[in-house]
Amino acid sequence: MKTQLITDKPVHLDITLKPGVWIDPAKFIKQIADAGYAARKEDIRLTIIGKVIKEGDKLLFMVEDIKPDTLKFLIKQGISKNEKEVKAWAEAFEKVGAKVGETIELEAFWNPAETKRDKEALPTLSVIRFSTVKHEEEAKK
Repeated sequence: MKTQLITDKPVHLDITLKPGVWIDPAKFIKQIADAGYAARKEDIRLTIIGKVIKEGDKLLFMVEDIKPDTLKFLIKQGISKNEKEVKAWAEAFEKVGAKVGETIELEAFWNPAETKRDKEALPTLSVIRFSTVKHEEEAKK
């Protein structure tokens, strides 16, 4: 028996991973392509908890409690042709930039690392929104 999806409308897929587990979104894109479908690579959203750090002039996002290793992303400002969206992207990026050293929950668009140009490139996150995460001790009070 085969399972087939036949539709003329876009399909939305929400994937929730177990805490501490990471699967690179690029693998999902490949599996979708291998199945004969086209993923909208520019519309992959992640909601993850990590720490905002600064290295030189770069704003980074680190996720440490993940297996097999710590994840590091470059945070960048999103781009758009819509003036309202440009303003919202800029505000979100600026607010996250003020959270250096803090742990936050971040919702962002993910893009793969551009390793063809730079072997050391990191995957990028374009901030949509974020919220501050309380430490466990504070949450128990």
